[in-house]
Amino acid sequence: MKTKIHFDSGAWLSTEKIPLDGHITPHISWNEYSNPSSSAEYQCEIWPESLIHAKISEDIRNGWVKHKNIPEDQGVVINSMFRTEEFNSRPEVGGDPKSLHLHGCASDFLFGYLSDADWQWLVNFVGDLQKKYNTQMELGRYDWGAHAGSFIEKWNPYTTVKLYLFDRRTR
Repeated sequence: MKTKIHFDSGAWLSTEKIPLDGHITPHISWNEYSNPSSSAEYQCEIWPESLIHAKISEDIRNGWVKHKNIPEDQGVVINSMFRTEEFNSRPEVGGDPKSLHLHGCASDFLFGYLSDADWQWLVNFVGDLQKKYNTQMELGRYDWGAHAGSFIEKWNPYTTVKLYLFDRRTR
């Protein structure tokens, strides 16, 4: 798998403690992050912002495991983090042309259908992460689980922007 690394961001200094040992975080592998089914030249691109988003995704994963009392080894499946433009534009993917997945700053968590109580817990939890990481975030509800995206390029230590929520359930 070919990987392209971008060093063109001031956020790089925030990522120096992230180990690159086969996992982008302790529970998220590079295979989960990358896009191996793409036929593009690079199947994985890494920005400093995507490493920060991976830390956010790790926090969501760990929070969900505790919230649902799931055994640590079962964890949570992340279906998509980074997508190439080619893969994102496929009809079966239905990705937005401006998707945060194109920069590795979005995660699709396959939680299954979320109850209203679980959704509210997730909204509150991700709202707290938005404050912890001083960034703007989006959270979407789907039949299969949830999408979380982070707008790292809008980093602001004094952010007061509300969490952007959307609902794309079909049932």
